[in-house]
Formats: sequence, C-alpha cells, structure tokens
Amino acid sequence: MRGHCLLEFLIQHANLKKGKNMLDVVIRNDGDEVLRNIVLLLRPLDEDTISVKKSKQFIHALMPGKGTNIGFQISLRASCSVFFSATGFGNADDYFSITSVPMKLVVEDVTHNDILAS
Repeated sequence: MRGHCLLEFLIQHANLKKGKNMLDVVIRNDGDEVLRNIVLLLRPLDEDTISVKKSKQFIHALMPGKGTNIGFQISLRASCSVFFSATGFGNADDYFSITSVPMKLVVEDVTHNDILAS
C-alpha cells in the first residue's frame, strides 16, 4: 500500500532586489515515506521578468518530516510569480509528481537612503 506523499514548498524570502538574487526554497517531506531521486524544477509564470541560471535541482533523499534548503540563482527584472514541480520515487519505487501553487516574488523598491546606509 502506498503511503501519503506530500511535499511542502516554502520560499524563505519572497521580497528580493532587482537584478541577481539567491532564491532559497525549503522543500519538506510531510508524507510518511522516504522520497528518493527528487528532481525539483523552478518554473516562472512570466519568463520576461525572471531568468534562472539552473532551474533543475536534484535531491538524493528526503526523510519523512524532514526538509532541505535548495538555492536557485535568479535574476529579476520585476515582480513575478513562480511555481515548483517535483518528481521522484517513494517506497517500493512508486513514482510521484507534484506541483506547488504559484508563489509571488516581489521586487522591493530600493530608495536612495537605503543605498547610502549600506
């Protein structure tokens, strides 16, 4: 009998600056089985506002109740939405595929005073 497979996706900091950023995403196994050979893809809804240096990341294994942080190098031109898709294998080599809901990335406006303070 196949266990419950549920991945949770959480963007650590959704407020980013215009230009190059590291987008940190926590992927968490909320299911009851070990997930293996996970291929995680970052997918923009509007490719004109974001570019991703390496949109595919690999996770060897993820234990039940555990999470891992994955970084994506991105470049933002404006606020946009992205989603994640993951595929892999659970117990007894059962294949799974899951897609997140769209998540908003917000480009913060940097004021002149913020630049002087840094």
